[in-house]
Amino acid sequence: MSGYPLYPLSKKRRHSMGALVFSLCLLLAPSVFAGQGAAYLVSPSEPDAIAYKPLYLSVLTSTELGLSPPLAGSIAQTPAVGRFTIGSDNYLSGKVRIFDLPVTAAIYPDLYVQLNLPWVSRDVKTASGTSSKSGLGDIDLSLKLRMDLGESTETYYLLDARLPTGDKDQGLGSGSYDISVAQKLVTWFGAYRSTFMAGVTAPLSHVTVVDSTVKLSPTVSYMAAAERSLLKPNLWFGIKMAGEHVFNSRLDGVYQPNGLTTVDVIPETTYYLANGLRLRGALLLPVYTSYVLPGAENSRGVVVNLGVSKTF
Repeated sequence: MSGYPLYPLSKKRRHSMGALVFSLCLLLAPSVFAGQGAAYLVSPSEPDAIAYKPLYLSVLTSTELGLSPPLAGSIAQTPAVGRFTIGSDNYLSGKVRIFDLPVTAAIYPDLYVQLNLPWVSRDVKTASGTSSKSGLGDIDLSLKLRMDLGESTETYYLLDARLPTGDKDQGLGSGSYDISVAQKLVTWFGAYRSTFMAGVTAPLSHVTVVDSTVKLSPTVSYMAAAERSLLKPNLWFGIKMAGEHVFNSRLDGVYQPNGLTTVDVIPETTYYLANGLRLRGALLLPVYTSYVLPGAENSRGVVVNLGVSKTF
C-alpha cells in the first residue's frame, strides 16, 4: 500500500482493536440471495441463485494487493490517513451481471473503511420464458484492521455489514441484515507471496415472504492464493482456490434441503500504472459444486471479473 505511516498503533492497542472486531461478531454467517416466493427463496432450482455474488472475489476474500505495488519480499506500507481509492468492479456471467462501485478510505493508520455499491442485473426464468431484473443490490460496509506479525508476515481482520437495500422479491438482495467476519494471513517466501483467508457470514434477522418466516442460512467462506510479481513490481499474477459452504435455511422453523458447497480456481492478473491507477482481470472457474436439492443442477457458470481503481 502507498503513502507514509502516521501515528502507528502500538502492539497492545493493535491487539485490543483486533479483539474488539471479533467481540462484535458473536453471530456469524452469509450471503443467500432471494428470489420470488418463499419456496424459491429457500430452495432455488439453480446454485447460481444462491452464489451469484462471488464472495471470494469481493472484499472478504481479496488477496490484499494493496493500493500500490509492494516490493517483492516486503510487506505493504500503511497509507496516509485520508487517502482513498475509488473504482469499478464488475462480475459478468451468463445469468448475472454485477457492476460494483467500491470506495476505500484510510480513517486511521492500519484501519480502513470500504463501501460497496452494487448494481445487479440477473435473468429470471418465468412461465413465459426468461425476463431480466435490474436494480440496486445489497450495500456492503466494511472495516479492515491490518497488523504486522513480522518482517514478512501481516494479518488482516475484516468486519463487514451487508444492508438489505436490494429488492428480495426481484432476486436482487437477501432482504436481511448480514454480518461477516474474516481473517487473512499474508506471508512472503522470497519473490512469492501467499494469502490464506477464512470467514463466516450470518444473517441478523429473518425474512418474511408470502406469509412465511424464512431464516436465511449461514455461510463459511475460504481462500488460499499464491502470487508472484512480474516485470518488476508492477505486474502481478496469482492463482486462487476459493469456495463457500452455505448451510440449510429454515422455512417456518423447518430445515430446507438447500445446502451448497463450492470450490473454484481463480487465475488473476493485476497491473499497476502510474499515479495510483490499477487494472485487474480474473476468471472464476467452477471445479466443484454440491447443491443438496432434489431436481437441482450441480453446475455453475464461469464468471469474468474486470476491475479498475484509482488511489488519490
